[in-house]
Amino acid sequence: MAAGFKTVEPLEYYRRFLKENCRPDGRELGEFRTTTVNIGSISTADGSALVKLGNTTVICGVKAEFAAPSTDAPDKGYVGGSGLTGAKLQDCMSRAVTRHKEVKKLMDEVIKSMKPK
Repeated sequence: MAAGFKTVEPLEYYRRFLKENCRPDGRELGEFRTTTVNIGSISTADGSALVKLGNTTVICGVKAEFAAPSTDAPDKGYVGGSGLTGAKLQDCMSRAVTRHKEVKKLMDEVIKSMKPK
């Protein structure tokens, strides 16, 4: 029931938690999620990190090598072995920026609606 209410009436869903000075996951408004960062987690990578933020875990590894640039673009570098094309990476970043703006707008609306008039 709560998931449906959150989807149908997101402003009211968050407004109710804000009135109680807490978040839907039970944290206080100023309380951060537990965060840990570990570097050097992947021994076969030249660099790596494991980050945990609440229930979300992200692991990243970098393997790098020096290589001569291609003859048709001697002043340009490249990402070797990437599963993402430059266009796909740009699309991911654009989507993240768009989503951030949407979430910020929603939170601003909720906060504005909470202020006394």
